[in-house]
Amino acid sequence: MDYRKMEFDKENLEDLFVMSVGYQKCKPNFSYYYRKKRVCLIHYIISGKGKVIINGLEYNLGAGEYFLIKRNDTATIIADENDPWTYVWINFNGNKVDIFSSIPNATGIISNSLYQGIEEVFDMKCNQQYFMLSKLYALYNELCTPAKKTAVEKIADYVRNHIKEKLYVTEIAERFHIDRKYLAKLFKDRYGTGLKEFITVSKIRSSLPYIKSGLSIKTVSEMFSYEDQFVYSKAFKKIMGFTPKEYKNKSEI
Repeated sequence: MDYRKMEFDKENLEDLFVMSVGYQKCKPNFSYYYRKKRVCLIHYIISGKGKVIINGLEYNLGAGEYFLIKRNDTATIIADENDPWTYVWINFNGNKVDIFSSIPNATGIISNSLYQGIEEVFDMKCNQQYFMLSKLYALYNELCTPAKKTAVEKIADYVRNHIKEKLYVTEIAERFHIDRKYLAKLFKDRYGTGLKEFITVSKIRSSLPYIKSGLSIKTVSEMFSYEDQFVYSKAFKKIMGFTPKEYKNKSEI
């Protein structure tokens, strides 16, 4: 199903209440414009990627990230042309909805608890409002709590969440506002390797189940954004000690 939505009764709540939740698998270049709504929305991206422009500021986002549209914000959301995103959203209001204005970041990486909650609520027969309200408060606490993860750990999470995409060290450094040389040092200190090698190792290790499943080496290399199958095979052998073909043959025995 490409689109689902559930609306909620207010249940005599005034401080904070959920108006609706939804799921949408967007078509390429799908766009939507929000003009100074008197409500708040949080979107969580399940897969794919796209762009959101909030009050003139542009963010390129992908799986595992959220974006928050606060009351009176102006926003445009645009799905990617080649890998359009799929997301869930929660739409909420109330006398205390402006507490979400204290959330420091309009976008970022969060857990998938909102997605899990929305999946569950679609199957519930009662108490949907209070169930989703509890999820909303938990999400507020997560977004307001100082991140326990270091910048390097967040970047590592970002790499894992976007592992099938073409990843560039320069673009990642810019996204996380860290100098490229300093980022290389941080990764070396934390993981014993630079970010570029970390990306390569992560891609190769993530590709192993696909090779084992019987897919062609060319298909798997393209799946992980390698334009040249031989570049993928060379990286594979350097990291694993044998070629993808040898690994494939071993798996078939």
